[in-house]
Amino acid sequence: MENTTLIIFAILLILGISADLYSHRGCKEISFKDATVWSIIWVLISVVFGGYIASFESVDKAHLFFTGYLLEKALSIDNLFVFMAIFTWFKVSNALAHRVLYWGIFGAIVFRLIFVLLGTTIMEFSHWIGVIFGLIVIWSGYKLLVTTKDEEEDFSKNAAYKIAERFIPILPSVFYGDKFFIRGGDRILYATPLFLCLVVIEMSDILFAFDSVPAILAITKDISIIWPAMIFAMCGLRTMYFMLDSLKELFVYLEKGVIFILFFIGFKLIINSVDEMFQTGYNIHNDVSLFVIAATLLGSIILSMVRKKHVN
Repeated sequence: MENTTLIIFAILLILGISADLYSHRGCKEISFKDATVWSIIWVLISVVFGGYIASFESVDKAHLFFTGYLLEKALSIDNLFVFMAIFTWFKVSNALAHRVLYWGIFGAIVFRLIFVLLGTTIMEFSHWIGVIFGLIVIWSGYKLLVTTKDEEEDFSKNAAYKIAERFIPILPSVFYGDKFFIRGGDRILYATPLFLCLVVIEMSDILFAFDSVPAILAITKDISIIWPAMIFAMCGLRTMYFMLDSLKELFVYLEKGVIFILFFIGFKLIINSVDEMFQTGYNIHNDVSLFVIAATLLGSIILSMVRKKHVN
């Protein structure tokens, strides 16, 4: 990333985060209207950055940015539904959820950077790594396809929950406002259930990163594209969560769209990796990826709205 582009990226990111945090300061519930407005604002910030890349670097690079951004947004949707299940199980109110999401998304950004650096490094060793990553992405799509969500998951059996419970003193089933830790009368620092919720959220996202990072590496291995695309997509998730929470019954086909995208990206990784190894002449261009991802998301939303209308 050129120095000027890096500066523009940093300015947009700092301004966006600062305004977002100031607007949502304090322990209060984020309304559907506010969540929608801020979701749009983060999309517009990303569009501005992509437009800058197109104007001052190259249109091809801008296409890669928007493809990576849409892909990360699409794959994050299913993770947001998992977050909803976690908050429901922990009985975390929406007024407290945005604090957990703030730290959870901050942690997600850090882990994404680590996984992207590892992924790009590993893929330098052999084109066969691309085939393996493609199979991982396809397997992720298959798991979503066959997984039933009729039964509520017991998150007390989550590995992160058990580790935290084993090594940190916990005050069970008592919330102390938006505090993650509180000092007891014995002067010992105790973790609250809100902290347990946070570590389960982080573990969920780390597992999710194993799917999303190989998928975005199918678009490009250029970290200067991947990193901004992922960060801007992640920064808008906090407010997008509250929007989806209100509209989850409306977007019933979104998960099916995400599954299709995972299969498509997995096959693209395999086909393009094989082409790089054996010059087969068969590959999927990134413009096609951008069209497929955008069309799938739009189609899923339209089908969900049509279904909602007929049901009513």
